[in-house]
Amino acid sequence: MSTFYWALKLIYQDNQLLVVLSKNASHDYLTGLLNQRMYEADFHRQLKIARQQATPLSLVAFDIDYFKEINDHHGHVAGNQVLVEVSTALKRVSQGYQSDSRLYRVGGEEFNLVLPNNDRKSAEQLALKCCETIANSVIQYKGVRISVTLSAGVSDLTQSDKQVVDLYLRADHNLYLSKQRGRNRVTVDGKTIVANKR
Repeated sequence: MSTFYWALKLIYQDNQLLVVLSKNASHDYLTGLLNQRMYEADFHRQLKIARQQATPLSLVAFDIDYFKEINDHHGHVAGNQVLVEVSTALKRVSQGYQSDSRLYRVGGEEFNLVLPNNDRKSAEQLALKCCETIANSVIQYKGVRISVTLSAGVSDLTQSDKQVVDLYLRADHNLYLSKQRGRNRVTVDGKTIVANKR
């Protein structure tokens, strides 16, 4: 083989490595979702666009209910499977609803869904659909059914929001209320809706 061939092969391998490293920097290793770093960058960009174009922007903060108990009772491998299956279902539902929605894994069992061009009501409907999808899913590990539900908090961009943290804090507070009021719920502006479970 010629030196030229080997040089091309090394360049190709280096490019492949750059692709892998780039993906690792922007995506969660377990779920394949965008990660916290990308969430922060994208959310700032979406806020700027929404302000410039006077379009709505909503945020849904999700948390898997009783995730610690799932890990404690079934083990961390089962917990990882739950994370993968929940993230896959959330991505499928959210992208089926709106193709430019962006889903991020922002913590252990925490996910944020950024919804450009969506007002509070449509974000609430999508959050409810996501919670109901998870509550009615069958997740099994080694033949054992694991019951999983989500809680969600929704917020939308207001005139008084100066930074993304303002929007996030409202979504996070609403998520806290969903958990406090019994879990498997969606809360918007302090109003809580129970997700249907068959």
